[in-house]
Amino acid sequence: MPVPFEAPPDELTGLRTFLEEQRAAILRKLDGLSHEQATSHPTASEFCMLTLVKHVAYVERRWFQLEIARRDAPGLWPPPDDAEYRLEPGDTVESVRELYEGVLAENRAILAEVTDLDSLSTINLNRRWVVLHLIEELARHAGHADLIRESIDGSKGV
Repeated sequence: MPVPFEAPPDELTGLRTFLEEQRAAILRKLDGLSHEQATSHPTASEFCMLTLVKHVAYVERRWFQLEIARRDAPGLWPPPDDAEYRLEPGDTVESVRELYEGVLAENRAILAEVTDLDSLSTINLNRRWVVLHLIEELARHAGHADLIRESIDGSKGV
């Protein structure tokens, strides 16, 4: 179900609304998939549904930890390997969903503490730019998820 839209009372609330809608759209594309469907490659993309969601989880964790929370998080950048792009033994629809939902819970808590969108990080990015970039990134991947899911079972819509 799409995130209901209400006119936001302020900029940060508006950004959160758009971010949440993209997150929800990606997670909805996992609904009802079997393991075989979620690991299939029905398009020219190297992504299957599971690697796409796994990648999104890693991307969100990286940006939130490093540029929004401004934490020292060794191993997040540059990524130490390509784990976010590959399936590991034990990766299932449920485990990848749990991975992403865990990242989202932490990221929501981080964003709840943000009051200043303008302050600059050590690489001169403000939090507004980071959140807008994540909305852009997630929207692109939600589109990928739409195409992959439609190719799997004909399911349409966000």
